[in-house]
Amino acid sequence: MELQQLILVIDTARNLEGLRRDMIANAEDYKTLVAREEDTTRIRELILANNEQYKKRLKWIKDLYDNHQAIFTSSLEAMGITITHTLSIYQELKAITEATDTADLGNGTKITTAADWVLNNLASHLTVW
Repeated sequence: MELQQLILVIDTARNLEGLRRDMIANAEDYKTLVAREEDTTRIRELILANNEQYKKRLKWIKDLYDNHQAIFTSSLEAMGITITHTLSIYQELKAITEATDTADLGNGTKITTAADWVLNNLASHLTVW
C-alpha cells in the first residue's frame, strides 16, 4: 500500500464516521433546544444549515468515487474494506440528509420527531472518542 492510498482510506473513514457522530450529536442537541423551548424557527434554520453541511461532506466522497474510482477502490481493498461496504455507509448517511430535506419541522414536536427518527435510524459506532 502506498501512502496516498492510506491517506484516502483515513480521510474517508474520518469523514464518514465524523459525519455520523455529528448527525447523532446534533439530533440530540435539537431535542435539547426544543425541551428548553428555544425558538423553533431558529432550530429549524440550524437543522437545515447543518444538513447542507452534511451534504457537502457526502459530496466529497461521491466526487472521490466518481473521479478516482480505481485508486479509491484499490485503496479501500488494500485495507480489507470493500467499496460496497463504503458506499452502503454513504447511502445510509445520505438517507438522513434526504429525510431531513423533506421533514416537517414546523414546531417543536415535529422537530423532536425528526430528531428521534435520525437517532433511531443511524447507529452509533464504537470509537475512541
